[in-house]
Amino acid sequence: MKHHRTRATLTSTGLGLLLMAPGCLPDLPGTDDEWGGTLDETIGDELGETTFGEEESSSEEESSSEEGSSSEEESSSEEESSSEEESSSEEESSSEEESSSEEESSSEEESSSEEESSSEEESSSEEESSSEEESSSEEESSSEEESSSEEESSSEEESSSEEGSSSTEEESTEEESTEEESTEEESSEEGTSEETGNEEFCGLVMHSRRSLIETAPAALDGTSLEELLAQAASTTDLVADADFTYTRLFDSFTTSDAGVLAGGSHCDDELVDGQATLNGFPLACPRDEAEHVSDLDSWFPVAYVNRFDLAAADGSDCGEQRVIMASNSLGRAFIIFEARIPNPTPECGPAACMPVATFWAKLGQMEDPVERGEQLRAAFLHGHEDLEAAGFEPFMTGVNMTFGSGQIRTNTFDDNPWTLRQFEFTTEDDRLGVVEVPVSNNSQARLWNDLDDHPAGLACRASILANLDSLVSDNVARMDLPLAPACFAAESRDNDGEIDYAEALLAGSGEFEASLAEKLEELGSDLSPVEVANRAAFASNCMGCHANANGFDLGHGMSAPSSMGFVHVNELFTQTCDGLPCFAMSPALREEFLPDRESVMEDYLDEFCEAVCDPSGAADADALLLGPATVGLPDGYTPLDELLAWEQAYEGSLAPLTMGGRPRSVH
Repeated sequence: MKHHRTRATLTSTGLGLLLMAPGCLPDLPGTDDEWGGTLDETIGDELGETTFGEEESSSEEESSSEEGSSSEEESSSEEESSSEEESSSEEESSSEEESSSEEESSSEEESSSEEESSSEEESSSEEESSSEEESSSEEESSSEEESSSEEESSSEEESSSEEGSSSTEEESTEEESTEEESTEEESSEEGTSEETGNEEFCGLVMHSRRSLIETAPAALDGTSLEELLAQAASTTDLVADADFTYTRLFDSFTTSDAGVLAGGSHCDDELVDGQATLNGFPLACPRDEAEHVSDLDSWFPVAYVNRFDLAAADGSDCGEQRVIMASNSLGRAFIIFEARIPNPTPECGPAACMPVATFWAKLGQMEDPVERGEQLRAAFLHGHEDLEAAGFEPFMTGVNMTFGSGQIRTNTFDDNPWTLRQFEFTTEDDRLGVVEVPVSNNSQARLWNDLDDHPAGLACRASILANLDSLVSDNVARMDLPLAPACFAAESRDNDGEIDYAEALLAGSGEFEASLAEKLEELGSDLSPVEVANRAAFASNCMGCHANANGFDLGHGMSAPSSMGFVHVNELFTQTCDGLPCFAMSPALREEFLPDRESVMEDYLDEFCEAVCDPSGAADADALLLGPATVGLPDGYTPLDELLAWEQAYEGSLAPLTMGGRPRSVH
């Protein structure tokens, strides 16, 4: 099954179906191990000042198998270098085994017939199944004929996927074609799964930075916001009018009367007693960010981000891929494009996401930032050959950032206070529109005070209790708090005491505090209600993670890690990586988040490098046919509450957890 990205729209008809869309844990993490330098930070004022040590990575290892496959490995310590050399040695040994014509036929699945190796010397083993050049070579035609007949007569124990692979390779002659039909019939009768060819990816080595995030200007150069918006439209069969889409985005920061364009989102669309609101929470209106409408060319990229760790546990999607753009034309402003990548063959489960994981793993082996940049621009904007062959469209496709998939976020300092807002792509006739939505899983502190009279307060406190287990982990990278959509704030901003959940909790009657203590006891946790409130302020509030909760007491001797003066990737400073400048990253990214995301990727590669298609995910595949990757972008003229209701119901039909074991709705 393929996802068909033909343009379609959702109308108000049948929209009885709000995603608890991703929350606000940082977009980017990392360790010092592969940086080529140490970072000493003195965060001052809002921006912070950074000085850098002179240490550089002491060893860079390159290894290549006899087949020409390379695995470049770097290490900042002799201990890691030694470990990676062993890994490299094992990979070379593995490659030699695979490349040897005498040992090819002794792959795992064909090990039951070692005597066949002499006649199958040039026949295709399981590892060769992904290489069409071998199946078409003249050398194997005669031995294939012989080996395939032996295969049929002596090995019923081989999986149907091997038989399908063998039959595909036997198409070169009429006699082999007959054998292929016979093999396909056997495969159909047995009803077993089909090989994905992932074996070639076994042994890939992750790089602790390049396989997770790219912040080197040399790799980022050449990517413009205009091109990104144009591609998001054209890949969704819409007119590529970047100026229109960009204006829609920043027109939302002013009133409908003052807007440049009629229609679309404006900050005064929802008024309560004369106060601009969204989802029942206050929204600052207007703001200076509206002046950005005339500076499309002022934006530059600061990071490509791999969020494969957000992939659904059932493989219904393959995580998120992100681009961070920055502008200093008015002050400081960022746009983060957070594209959720649909699985092109969801009936195969997580195994079908392997091309995305290996794309990034292979980037880690490329030392040249210019070469990495070419690969990244292809994958994100124009279509990467290897990814397209597996059914993946360019990551920055419009349908990957709409209701039921990903999102767009702005993080701006052009006006006071600092604010983060969230948007979704829609269609407006034949052009790409933008609609402002509440910030997913981001709530205000007042909801922790049971004496506060907010209409959603009671329901939100119930939601906090129901999801409290997601805060008890002592891994700060996996702390989170999914919430009911009624709790989502209009924006995450630096004022009004919206961040100090513990203070709000203690200002209440004490009943909610007691309920929290009781729930924590049920969960077997010795955390106090105040400590868990601090964890929530850090893990489920954008402002908390970016600044205000830094240093909060999280219990068990832990404190919330630091950002870099409101940001996690700083466009104003660089640090040395691979001997070249890279945009600087926060301690939280380097020391907490990237290492955890690396472990998720490594576990996935280990588990699925030999995986086969598992048709048990057919029900999930059917559910995805109702999603944006197939249905297309929704009509921007549809009322927002209907779009949010549809999103909530649709997301509720998919896997609740990510491959990393966290709720899919937060990050």
